Amino acid sequence: MDELNISELAEKLDSDNMLDSLRSFVNDLVQSFTQFDFDVPEWMDKIGSTQWEGILCLGMGGSGAAGKFLKTIFDSEGQIPIIAWRNYEIPKWWNKKWLVIATSYSGNTEETLDGVTSILEKDGTIITISSGGMMAGLSEMNHNAHQIFVPGGRSPRAAFGYLFGTQIALVWKLYLLERPNKNKLEEMLSRLADEIDNSDFIQNEKSPTLQLANELLDSPIAIVSSREMGIAAERFATQINENAGRFARYSILPEMNHNEIIAWGMKGDIKDPMTETQSTIILDSPLIHSRNEVRMKWFTHHIKSQSAWKVQAEGESLLECLLHVCILMDWTSCALSLLHGKDPSSIPSINSLKRHLSD
Repeated sequence: MDELNISELAEKLDSDNMLDSLRSFVNDLVQSFTQFDFDVPEWMDKIGSTQWEGILCLGMGGSGAAGKFLKTIFDSEGQIPIIAWRNYEIPKWWNKKWLVIATSYSGNTEETLDGVTSILEKDGTIITISSGGMMAGLSEMNHNAHQIFVPGGRSPRAAFGYLFGTQIALVWKLYLLERPNKNKLEEMLSRLADEIDNSDFIQNEKSPTLQLANELLDSPIAIVSSREMGIAAERFATQINENAGRFARYSILPEMNHNEIIAWGMKGDIKDPMTETQSTIILDSPLIHSRNEVRMKWFTHHIKSQSAWKVQAEGESLLECLLHVCILMDWTSCALSLLHGKDPSSIPSINSLKRHLSD
């Protein structure tokens, strides 16, 4: 579809202004990154001076994705482990030497509240991040619970800049992760803003995100990524699921080379009949491990798909590469949604399930 058609679709279908939320992504990050520069809660000093064995991140869906991204950063740059928990209750091994960060954009996520309750019953220290809801009130009733508010009014997946940005700002302020210097941070945010302008298919008729969405329109979707961008591949798939209402699967190198690669039908293997009809997205980055780069090049050479696109993460750090891909995936999934005639904010199945659970 041409630019005029996609603009008309956006005007007709984008009921909750999802595209405006995508345009504000960098502003959301700036607001989140700087929130503790001048207004520091008293409880942060005590938590920041504690020697934690690790961090347990509780959260589901778009809110839980932030914890998975934080884990990826810590796996590369941190000094303590992070576990992202997306379920009811908490892991059996958890103890009070592990700091807990619970993120629920609404503050009412059932599974997350269940885990928070377990932590408080065991006298653990927990930092809650939400726009309000039941979770926000816990800090008024328990001295071990500390609330950080984020702006409300969006769907959780459209508030990722607030949620992940707040988590990053928090671990910077607690000295659990080194904060980039001011100039580096500003340069990164400027490059990300430029990428939003490039990805905005309403403002840029040659946007690569619209071109990619058109390629994905009538075929099964497979995403293949190196481990470095693995969480970005996972979120890419879930954004396509939720925004566009489409199935998408993701595979991570090098693990997929030990199992799934057989189903691709390379080098004489029996081929799944879906392989040649699917569209494949190759998610690459400048931070790829040298041996995974060899694997990726071999895979790219031998792939036999209806279409194959390489999506290149760009940036001078892992944080920037992840945020860069977030922009690409959000705009692509929303373009795909509009091309399918779907409101990217519409989630009737999730709402139906929630009503059933509440009954």
